[in-house]
Amino acid sequence: MYYLTNNTSVSFVGTDKELDKTKKWILDTIAKILTGDFTATPGFMCGTCDFNKICPFAKKN
Repeated sequence: MYYLTNNTSVSFVGTDKELDKTKKWILDTIAKILTGDFTATPGFMCGTCDFNKICPFAKKN
């Protein structure tokens, strides 16, 4: 893992199952970005989201 904010890297050795799960999450995220799928995921982070002033989900929370 590489942290851009402070230019450091951290190693992670997971199980094959953990690595497969992480790889799937990364590939799914890339696919959503490429297809423009930015579905709202309402939750505790709504207060810090850059879109909270225009998002109908944030207004409900």
